[in-house]
Amino acid sequence: MNICIIGSGNVGSHLANGFSRAGVDTHLINSRTLTEVPNECDIYIITVKDVAIKEVAESVIKLIDEGKTVVHTSGSVGIEVLQQAAEKIGKNIKCGVMYPMQTFSVGADMEYDEIPFLIEGDDNNTESQIIRLAKCLSCNVLLADSAKRGEYHLAAVMACNFSVYLCNLAEEYLNNKGGDFKLLLPLMRQTVEKLGVLSPSEALTGPARRGDVEVIKNHLDKLSDNPEAKEVYDLITKNIIKRYE
Repeated sequence: MNICIIGSGNVGSHLANGFSRAGVDTHLINSRTLTEVPNECDIYIITVKDVAIKEVAESVIKLIDEGKTVVHTSGSVGIEVLQQAAEKIGKNIKCGVMYPMQTFSVGADMEYDEIPFLIEGDDNNTESQIIRLAKCLSCNVLLADSAKRGEYHLAAVMACNFSVYLCNLAEEYLNNKGGDFKLLLPLMRQTVEKLGVLSPSEALTGPARRGDVEVIKNHLDKLSDNPEAKEVYDLITKNIIKRYE
């Protein structure tokens, strides 16, 4: 299989590296230099920001032959964006989505084999083609239409992005107190490990879960000089107490 990845940011670079290591003939193209898009590829994978998918898709479809497959990797953008682009250009293009539900960062090592890839295609043959490609990287490949993929994306934002934001608040607090955020990493790793065997509700611990009012008051007092962290701590604490009272 011969593929072209359009977009050399975090997602595109990681996927290009993964597919190349898996033996897939892979071309990586900067989305600003679309004139370099090769025509001989079987699948064109658009990995740009959500707001740019439509424009990039139209540009790519203009350059390739009919019958090719164009997919994007977004969790929150529907397949219809590609279908509408193909219709606007007036070409018979197979459309799909290959959403890797993972966080990608420059320089970070990546284990691809367990990454969930949520797949959608505009017909069974297209879905089968994208599934074959995704399985070159991962054994965790599932079908999910645009609605279901959007639900997973929303949940991923809460579980991943919000968690990292909270870690950022914790790091800033410790930095201001002369502490070391890295001392929290074993705690966080153990928490993630627990979530593999317990539900989040069962795994939750801490003063709010126990209803320890004195500890909570002490924490809020310590955050008096950090309004942002105090507001977040107070809101989450109140919601945890309400849930378990």
